[in-house]
Amino acid sequence: MICRSCGTRNPNKAIVCSGCGEIFNTDNGYVGYENMDMPMKWYKFLAYFSCWFNALYGFSQAYSMSQNRIFRGAGDLGAILFAYEPGLKSFSIFIFVLSGILCLVSGYTLLKYMKIAPIAVLANYIINLIWSIVIIIAVPTVINLDTLYGINDSQSTYFFTSIFLIGLNVALTVFNAIYFNKRKHYFTN
Repeated sequence: MICRSCGTRNPNKAIVCSGCGEIFNTDNGYVGYENMDMPMKWYKFLAYFSCWFNALYGFSQAYSMSQNRIFRGAGDLGAILFAYEPGLKSFSIFIFVLSGILCLVSGYTLLKYMKIAPIAVLANYIINLIWSIVIIIAVPTVINLDTLYGINDSQSTYFFTSIFLIGLNVALTVFNAIYFNKRKHYFTN
């Protein structure tokens, strides 16, 4: 099957063009998103906005963290944490750069309907989940929040935010695994 949009040769049973992402049906005509057998609104949100925005966010966080500017608005907790545990700062910068790269890969591969796209999306959520878990373990171990702020760490905003991020990343990982598993027949290139 040759794509009528870009001329790329595709396997006969291809659903999308490996060159430009054009969507086919079995008689070589255009199907379009609205006629696909499953809704693709989440896919479009990820492919056209979320991946690119999160890549920019990841790279900007890594840069800000490398310049010691990331925690100015969040109080002294981050600065104190990295002063006690400088390896955690390097780990965090690495995670944000890796997340940015994974978001770029996810966005590109989603637009091309590549088989690797769902794996790249899930890998990004898992990387962020790992970072959240490391941070929630590291802060109370390094810093006695009761001494620093006069509060129990289980009642702090830090603790609530960390638990929220872990729950969010778990939920997004599970949701996306189910979502892309049901639509794996679209990702054939």
